[in-house]
Amino acid sequence: MSKRRNKATKGLLSLLLIFALLFPFCFSVSALPAFPDVSGANVVYLWNAEHNKVIFSKGNSQVLCPASLTKIMTGLVAIDIVSERLDESITLTGDMLKNKNGTSMGLRVGDVLTYKDLLYGTVCGGFNDAAYALAVASSGSISAFVEKMNEKALSLGARDTHYTNPTGWYDEKAVTTLYDTSLVAKAAMKNPLYLEISSETSYKVDGVNRGEGFTVHNRNGLIGSFYAIGYHNKRAKGLIAGNTDEGGNCLATTFEYDGLSYLLIVMGAGEKDGKILSYTIANDVISHTINYYGELDVIDAGDAVTKIPVKLATSNGDDDFYMLKCTVADDVTVFAPYDSNSLENIELRPYFFYDEYSAPIKNGEALGGVDIFIDGRLCGNATLVAANDVEANAFLSLMTSAKKMLVSRAFIVFLIVFVALFAVYFFTYEIKAMQKKDKKIKIDRIF
Repeated sequence: MSKRRNKATKGLLSLLLIFALLFPFCFSVSALPAFPDVSGANVVYLWNAEHNKVIFSKGNSQVLCPASLTKIMTGLVAIDIVSERLDESITLTGDMLKNKNGTSMGLRVGDVLTYKDLLYGTVCGGFNDAAYALAVASSGSISAFVEKMNEKALSLGARDTHYTNPTGWYDEKAVTTLYDTSLVAKAAMKNPLYLEISSETSYKVDGVNRGEGFTVHNRNGLIGSFYAIGYHNKRAKGLIAGNTDEGGNCLATTFEYDGLSYLLIVMGAGEKDGKILSYTIANDVISHTINYYGELDVIDAGDAVTKIPVKLATSNGDDDFYMLKCTVADDVTVFAPYDSNSLENIELRPYFFYDEYSAPIKNGEALGGVDIFIDGRLCGNATLVAANDVEANAFLSLMTSAKKMLVSRAFIVFLIVFVALFAVYFFTYEIKAMQKKDKKIKIDRIF
């Protein structure tokens, strides 16, 4: 008997152990994982273009050194100036190369290149000597080019940004913010030529007149692996990456998945265990985004979202009012974090522009809106419209109009005035009648 009890006890303990091991897994597989660890960077920004949705933002209040991301603006301004003459040859002069701080592609006075070569050297390769040569060749001087950079920043709404050079070489007067940097990066996303140049893994410069030319490799480790091995991400496209002592490792890139496009910015990142954290953070964020963010279809056009009572219309049910179905004119899709239970956790919270509605109401007339919550998070909204026409009931409208007239201020004033005038008239009439009566009495006494 005791052996049977021991076996039963051992079996029960085994089941409990298995349950204990599986319990956390069972209740976590459908839970949305936390956003990746971004503590290794001062600034992280993730934005979805189609829904204009900031998914994550860190470092909003900081005044930043623009560092290597300066070359995004350098590329945009240069494209504005030379996009129609990319194949035009340029002979490099001493003025174009007198500033050689930082990365260099080995340009020398007398080299013959095209604007296209210098653009690739600046945006794809991230070379400072190419950026300086491009600035002087396209605008005549560094100061003239930098002035155009600051003018374009203002035109994009980047009002807290000031550039002092076209490379991002440290200058305490060169400042920006995360918001401004995102505006410049979004402009680059929309520029086909910039995106094409910054997305190439390599580019052959053939025009140098001192040999067979050379190859420019993309400095962004998400795009190419020449400068940083082990970070390539097949979904990343453009925009630029680099590092400075003051600004740390930084990058801006765009990526696409399931028909959606994103902007990712990482600035002020360090290194840990031999890893460049700007790249590891970027890859973690990209992986998290494509796995747990996307579009959810929440309302189909014509579906009833709610109903509202409408006055002055014939009832269409057991209620005293006409119950009007409220819907949306078009299918509603929201961008949101989701897991396997998200479709079960959608909550629609309708609201209306007015406390009550009266007939007539036209089909498609805007009546209010609906806020869309998923797992308690506001993820979108849509306009509520009338699903059909509601004609006014003639008798109810007449009675309501009469009621309104009877209680209106104008009618009350009219009634008061009428009563007053009637009282005056009656009082005057009575006085005249009494006067006539007195006069007749006097006459009768005489005779």
